[in-house]
Amino acid sequence: MKEMAQTNPRRITIGVTRMSEQAQAGQPRVVITTDSERISDAVLEYALAMAARQQLPVVGLLIEDTDLLNSSTLPFSREICLFTGQPRLLDTRTLLAGFSDMSRRLRQRLAQRADPLALHWSVSSIRGRRRDFHFEHLGEADYCIYDSCVYGSNQPPHHEVRTGKHLLVIDGAGAAFYNNLTALLAPFSGQALQVTLVHTSDLGQEPPLAELLPAGTRLHHLSRQQLPQALQQAGQRFDYVVVSRRHWLAELAPQLAQLNCPLIVVG
Repeated sequence: MKEMAQTNPRRITIGVTRMSEQAQAGQPRVVITTDSERISDAVLEYALAMAARQQLPVVGLLIEDTDLLNSSTLPFSREICLFTGQPRLLDTRTLLAGFSDMSRRLRQRLAQRADPLALHWSVSSIRGRRRDFHFEHLGEADYCIYDSCVYGSNQPPHHEVRTGKHLLVIDGAGAAFYNNLTALLAPFSGQALQVTLVHTSDLGQEPPLAELLPAGTRLHHLSRQQLPQALQQAGQRFDYVVVSRRHWLAELAPQLAQLNCPLIVVG
């Protein structure tokens, strides 16, 4: 399906205004946030599977790094070429052209993967710091996925050999959160699935999870005090971390921005 909101065939992104209008409309979307076109295959496959199950539009949200842009205005700024290892001048014009190329490649990749599923999709570019979460551009009903290849460590984590998926879920303390949790776990149906739930609220507020999780899910529990240590194991022990935007724990933001696995933020 062609890119939604594309009135000009030469247009390669939808802008910040259009992105904000979509968010304010309240329609749920699956938003994949990245500062390059290098979204991992696993994250892209999962995002599209969730969108296809619920017939939701998919948005590739490309972050144009303002720290990098500011650095490009300095006369002594250099970048190291990955292919040659040689330094070269970092200038604003070249950097902006690189952002345009990344947006074009991201569009191509989404077209290749989303069109066969008949999904509406778009690509939007915003400027900001690469490790910020940019909630101002998201709707309350959005599912937002931050890929670890961008937001996590530059060093690939060591993954132990295991089958199935293991998610670390930080309790969102509300029925809406658990309804969203059911939707985002649905693509894992039929797989060996483990969910570790971190309790941040009274246990009495928790709904009957056995009725919400896919059949056969193994459920584990952690206390709030155990959460910082659990986040350090993300990428080794956990495949995804899930948090609630409405019950965002600001003190954990530095750790969440350094995860070695994808982060999913739901309403």
